[in-house]
Amino acid sequence: MTLPTSRTARHLTFTLLGLCAALAASSAWAQPDCDHTCAIRLDARGGIRYLGGSLQVRPFSTTDSLAISNSSYRDATGLSADWRYPIDGGNQLSLGGTTSNRAQYPTLGGQNQATQTNTLSVGWLTALGDGSTLFSLTAAGGMELAPSGREDGDKQFFGPRALLQRSFNDRWGAYVTFGATRARYVGTNSLYGFAREESLYDLSLGVTWAVSKGISVRPQLSYMRNISNAELYGYDKSDASIKVRLDY
Repeated sequence: MTLPTSRTARHLTFTLLGLCAALAASSAWAQPDCDHTCAIRLDARGGIRYLGGSLQVRPFSTTDSLAISNSSYRDATGLSADWRYPIDGGNQLSLGGTTSNRAQYPTLGGQNQATQTNTLSVGWLTALGDGSTLFSLTAAGGMELAPSGREDGDKQFFGPRALLQRSFNDRWGAYVTFGATRARYVGTNSLYGFAREESLYDLSLGVTWAVSKGISVRPQLSYMRNISNAELYGYDKSDASIKVRLDY
């Protein structure tokens, strides 16, 4: 990831932004007796990139499928767009918007849950030192709509995310990310008699290895903690994954 500094003529290009498949083994302990699970997840995205001088605009579409223990657990599709503008050779501003639809299939019976999530974000990216280290700070907020009639109702959320990324050479790099999200549901659940509020924190550490041109391998360790005023929804989760990415 580098900051654009050159001035180019306006043109429109069609490009496959990324196609990746990841096989992840994860463990979660929302309850003390929770069993370990194996998950297979497939993500794909494609779109166009518009370059006008140093300005970049990138609309794209995404699809995401997750299977747990050989059963389909979640399918999602979405549309996103981001606008990036470099202030100078070492700083860049960005604006983004995302809308996505997700269908989640319960593993122990009950109703399928469908949601639509709309998000807006603003970010700042800067290069540190000789440019081999990048730091970014992003604030995002939005609404998760529940058209299937979730008793907690729609969810409002907002939170910051920070990224520190270091490139050691042409093949190796490392990164760390931290995020915090505050969420509030607009409905009152009859089970516990109040509106649900949550704070979600996540931390990820990873290494990037560029195997060859357009092919990279990314091992990652992640930890997530959700604090809720409804005790049923509080949990801790750890995740270890290895992702293989193809870029064209």
